[in-house]
Amino acid sequence: MVLSPWNNPIPFTRAWCLLGNYCAVKSNSKFEVAITPDQHKAFMEGITSNPGEFYQMLADINVEKSEAWSAYDKQRIFEVVKSSVGFAVRISCYLG
Repeated sequence: MVLSPWNNPIPFTRAWCLLGNYCAVKSNSKFEVAITPDQHKAFMEGITSNPGEFYQMLADINVEKSEAWSAYDKQRIFEVVKSSVGFAVRISCYLG
């Protein structure tokens, strides 16, 4: 996977890429990340100045907001998500 831009990687917005990541983890496959020298420099600067930025990037991954070129593919990928790990439950509360 190409991690670009490092703090909001395009593959994390694509349904097929997220499904591929999930399948790699479930099958204990080797998963590698590639990053350009410029993005590596930005990554190092980002996590040095704000260590939480990396974790925020991971927390911002949202399969429900991911896209696919084909609406049919997106529907089928979402069916796989629903029948396996499911979508995250988002809870809003008012403390007032």
